[in-house]
Amino acid sequence: MVGTMHVPSAGTGPDKGRVGLLLLNGGPVPRAGSGDLTAYLSDRLAEQGVPCFRFDLQGLGESTGPSWSDGDLFWRKAQRGYNDSAVIELAEYLCRRFELRGVMLGGLCAGGVLSLRVARGLGERLLGFVLLEPNIRISPPVTRMQKVHRLLSRLKSIDEVLAILTGGNRYARLFRPVHPLLKRIIERRAHLRLPGDVQREPVSQWRKVTCDGVPSLIVVAQDRDIDHYVESIVRTFPQAKRDVIRTVRIPNSNHILLAEDSRQRTGDALCAWVAESFPRATHAIDGAGL
Repeated sequence: MVGTMHVPSAGTGPDKGRVGLLLLNGGPVPRAGSGDLTAYLSDRLAEQGVPCFRFDLQGLGESTGPSWSDGDLFWRKAQRGYNDSAVIELAEYLCRRFELRGVMLGGLCAGGVLSLRVARGLGERLLGFVLLEPNIRISPPVTRMQKVHRLLSRLKSIDEVLAILTGGNRYARLFRPVHPLLKRIIERRAHLRLPGDVQREPVSQWRKVTCDGVPSLIVVAQDRDIDHYVESIVRTFPQAKRDVIRTVRIPNSNHILLAEDSRQRTGDALCAWVAESFPRATHAIDGAGL
């Protein structure tokens, strides 16, 4: 795996080099990302004294491995854990090599979702999430086996079972006499219900580490699809624990956070959040523009 280190500027406080940022590929694209977004963010934060790393996962950019000619195939395999062990090993390596206490982990879209997937595997090395437009939906099933796997995974959730039993399928018709009761249960559980097409394992890990106090920065295009989708997920977390999650909405932006002044606003949000969450690891940061 090949990556780039953005060396922190001199003059940081006593925690210099103790906290790092690791950004992962936003799908099957090189580590600089669309419009060099991740390179820009890493430059911004390194100027404040935080070492930043951008790495290509297996088969992407300059890293070795079979190339991903099909973006959908990459996304499906990533959702099944293809890159999990590589990310955990990489984070551990960086912490040892550069004497880091731990890392903030994240990326655009798929990079952010992969960060959530490996949360428990990193243990105390995980210090926070940087989630840029995270698309936490499951890819729609294509083959028969994928459809069966999707159905079996839905049966693990009481909310999904309730949705099946009150829907328009043949199974629901068998339970029609008790539909009023089932629908009342659904209404009472509404604030706990995740979207039906969500990737449950990453969300489960995210919820657990959030309850443990691990902070998250979410940056999304305001009033776009992922803004509302992620908000519906966060609402299912215990209310008393949500104060460690900060959501920054960029107006007039797009999924790759490059429209108009989105890149600068995202950089401002990242620097301000890191300064607040890890004050001894950075220089003073000007949060103007937030």
